[in-house]
Amino acid sequence: MWHTCRIAYELESGLASTSAPIATMFPLVEGETAIAAGPLIIDEYKSAGDGSYQSSTFLAGGTGVFGLALLAATATASAAGNANRRAQAAQNAALAWRHQTSGQITVTNHGFYIQDLQGLWRWDWGSIDLLQAAGPSTVVMQGQSTRGPLTWRLFSDWAELVFVLWAHARHRQHPQYLTGEWVQPGWVQWAAAQGYPLSFGPPRPGGEVAAE
Repeated sequence: MWHTCRIAYELESGLASTSAPIATMFPLVEGETAIAAGPLIIDEYKSAGDGSYQSSTFLAGGTGVFGLALLAATATASAAGNANRRAQAAQNAALAWRHQTSGQITVTNHGFYIQDLQGLWRWDWGSIDLLQAAGPSTVVMQGQSTRGPLTWRLFSDWAELVFVLWAHARHRQHPQYLTGEWVQPGWVQWAAAQGYPLSFGPPRPGGEVAAE
């Protein structure tokens, strides 16, 4: 967060970046510089199914009292199994935050890269339509992917940096960006108490940047 506040100050003040580029295991596009990297967890707001399920009926029969009792028991078990499958299908069809992947995020001046066991994916700022700071080290984004629109929740130490760089590039009138509300209340004071005072400040109301 300290580094993110510094970067926000440099951006809004028009100062040259003091961030040292970091090395990557993959090539960057021309003019792109990697700024930070760290672990990432992604949840996606989606359903896990379409609400359908496979109904199953199994009846074991016989004659006499024992046969009738067995028939009733298997019918009850079959109905219970179908009810459970129906309930599970309904639960899967509901929209909810569901774990998508875990991996590594690399933030650049043009966007960010996601690397997991399935591969490497690049997001540029232009592909992201909405970003919102949603808590410490958490942002919610909506964007246009190769499989269509999606809604993600990103957990990373660099989540606020993603927000700041995107807002500066795409939406400087974002209310959280203008007011500095992407910084958690009391964090500046806490950082100073830990020995990391800010000689600069995050964006203030009206887009001003005030020194601490």
